[in-house]
Amino acid sequence: MFVPGIVGFAIYISPVLAASIGCVYLLGRVLYFFGYRVAAEKRTTGALMTLISNFVLVIGAVVGVIFSLA
Repeated sequence: MFVPGIVGFAIYISPVLAASIGCVYLLGRVLYFFGYRVAAEKRTTGALMTLISNFVLVIGAVVGVIFSLA
């Protein structure tokens, strides 16, 4: 879901903004990994960062496609 979302967001919205959100996604994955190593309950922050950034990328790509068709 991440790769199509970031590619679509970069094409239809902004490549710089897509890269910034992609960095948040990667930081979330790193936090998820280190949180999971400590205790499974500490992975929430990383999971939320990953989920929200993925959501923004995919929704942004879908909205960009819709507006480009109109």
